[in-house]
Amino acid sequence: MPKSLKGRIALFISSVLLPISIAVAVYFAVHEGTQLREQASAQAAREVASVLDLLAMTDQQLGLRVQSAMKLLQERSQALGPATAGPMVQVGEHTVPNLMFGAHGQAEKYELADAVTAVAGGTVTLFSKSGDKFVRVSTNVMKEGKRAVGTVLDPNGSAIAQIDAGRAFYGQVDILGTPYVTGYEPIRNAAGSTVGILYVGYQVDVKLLEDTVGRARLLKGGVVAVVDDKGKVRFRSSHVDEQTVDKAVNSNEPGWVRLEKTFPEWGFKVVAAYPAAEVAAAQRSRAMTIIAGAIVAGCAVLGVLMLLLQQLVLRPIGGEPQTAMD
Repeated sequence: MPKSLKGRIALFISSVLLPISIAVAVYFAVHEGTQLREQASAQAAREVASVLDLLAMTDQQLGLRVQSAMKLLQERSQALGPATAGPMVQVGEHTVPNLMFGAHGQAEKYELADAVTAVAGGTVTLFSKSGDKFVRVSTNVMKEGKRAVGTVLDPNGSAIAQIDAGRAFYGQVDILGTPYVTGYEPIRNAAGSTVGILYVGYQVDVKLLEDTVGRARLLKGGVVAVVDDKGKVRFRSSHVDEQTVDKAVNSNEPGWVRLEKTFPEWGFKVVAAYPAAEVAAAQRSRAMTIIAGAIVAGCAVLGVLMLLLQQLVLRPIGGEPQTAMD
């Protein structure tokens, strides 16, 4: 215990002032940590909402074009005559019934498909049913620089499930590795049996999505990604590597804070994720800064009080009370 009045007062003020300063600093540090987490979560929500809005706008615009193009394709095919399954023809590696509209066989004939595309844009395909498969017999969908005739409609896709059930399908599908917004309508003969499929589709503007998602930032090491219905990452933030993206979108990978929203029209998933360690490190850094600042401020206040004690009390009485008495 100091014997001088100045020392005892300094000890008393220190024992009260510094703990209060540190307690206040800790409170604000905890508050700052909560704010950091809330800001990161809010940023993730904004990024996900932005991507979902872009997907919705793309789907709506292309969906309207699909409806219009399908109506035109139906009108022009019906104008040629009733649909029937014609004689067998070789298309690529497959031998299939020639899809007929009246007397007009469509196998490897492209006038109808190209005429609709010339008016409405997009892509057009005519499928012929062969057993339980649907084979492209006329198309302007290109594969390796050639028309993709002779290829088979994905037997595991969403479209064929609806066609087999006798219903049309409208939605997003992967065509030769590229997402399209599409429409599939069954072609029926006079007896009501399905003999083929009419298809129209518009390729999704991949560049727009790549650029938009590529620019997305979430803290320093966070990720925004779009995952398709097969679990493949279609688009992602460009400032991180693929290994980081794989960890971010993998729900079994620990150490990440994730926000996931589904775009049901396509079956896509939008993921925003950031490392929990990054927020924790930022929180520790801010906490140490706040606590250090509080200690410095407390010491400064103590110094001012000691100076005032010296100037206003001790100097007028000639120093320490015992010295003044002596």
